[in-house]
Amino acid sequence: MISTNSFSKISRGTQKNLNNINNSIKEGKYYEAHQMLHSVSQRYVKQRKINDAIHLLHNGAKSLLSYDQEGSAFDLFKRLITIYNNENVIVTEESIGRLIDILNSFKSINQFTDDAMKLSIAWSIKNGNSQFGDQSIHHSYGLKCLKEKKYYNAENHFIFGNLDSAKALGIMEYQWSTEKYNDDYGYFIARAVLQYLAIKKLSHARTCLSSFCDKIKANIKDDNEKSKIIVHNTNNIDIYSSSLLNFCQVLILIIERENTINQFQQVCHKYQELLLEKDPFLSELVDNIAEVFFNIKKQKAHNMFEDIINSFFAPVENNNEITFESDNNALD
Repeated sequence: MISTNSFSKISRGTQKNLNNINNSIKEGKYYEAHQMLHSVSQRYVKQRKINDAIHLLHNGAKSLLSYDQEGSAFDLFKRLITIYNNENVIVTEESIGRLIDILNSFKSINQFTDDAMKLSIAWSIKNGNSQFGDQSIHHSYGLKCLKEKKYYNAENHFIFGNLDSAKALGIMEYQWSTEKYNDDYGYFIARAVLQYLAIKKLSHARTCLSSFCDKIKANIKDDNEKSKIIVHNTNNIDIYSSSLLNFCQVLILIIERENTINQFQQVCHKYQELLLEKDPFLSELVDNIAEVFFNIKKQKAHNMFEDIINSFFAPVENNNEITFESDNNALD
C-alpha cells in the first residue's frame, strides 16, 4: 500500500508541466489542457511516478473547475480514484483531503459531484477502516448538501459522519423543522437520533439531540412561547410538547444504563402507534436499535442502510458529457 505522506515531494519537471497546463487553461485552451493532463499522468504512472501523477491530476482538476470545466475535472477525478484503487493508496488525512478539495471546488451539487462522492466513499471503504466510508468525506459532502437545502441528502451523509456532523445535523434538523414539512418538530430530530442509534452511534445521537434542543431554546422568544414548547422539567431534564422528542430523550437515557431491556420494551410499546403513524421508517429504526443494543431480533428484519451502502458501490455511468466552454483555440 502507498502512504500519501510522501506526496509532498514533487519533481521540478512535474511542476513545470503543471505550469504549462495552467497557462493553457488561462488561455481558454481547455481541451488541450485536458489532453495534456491525461497523457502526462498516464506517462507518470507507467514510469511509476505515482506521487507526481496524483499531484498533477489533483491540481489539474482544481484548475479546470476554476473555469467551470466540470466534465473535464470529473474525468480527471475518475483517473485519480483509479490510481488510488490500483495502487492501494491508504486512507489518510492527505489522501482524503485531495478528494474533498476537488469535491468542494464544484460550485453546486450535480451528477458529477454525486458520482465523485460515490467513487470516494467506495475507495475509502476498500482502503480504510469504516464500513460506511470515511467520515470526513461524508461530513464535507453533507455540508455541501446542506448549503443547498438538500436536507435528505445532507442527513444521509451526516449520519455516517463524525461528531461535527452530529452537531451540524442537530442544527439542520431544527432548521428543517421550521419549514413546515411536518407539523411535529420532534419528527425531524427523531429521524436523526434513531438513525444514529440504529448503527450504534450513541455519542453522535446524544450530540445531535443536544444541538437540536439548544437551537430550540435559543429561538424561544418569550416566556409564553417557552411554556408551550417546554411543558415541564424533571430531574434537570426538559419535557417538550413533542412526544417524539421526549421519546428520543428517554431512549438515550435507557440505552446509557445497564439492564434496561424491560424499560426499553415498555417505552417502545408505548410509542409504537405514534411511530407508525408519523413514519413507518421510524418504527423500522427502533427494530434495528432493539437488535444492536438489546439483541432483540425481529424476523426478517430489513437493514435500512443496505441500499445506501450498496449505492456507494453502484457503477458510475459514463454518460457524463464532457464539454469545453469558450475553447476557441482547441483546434490550433
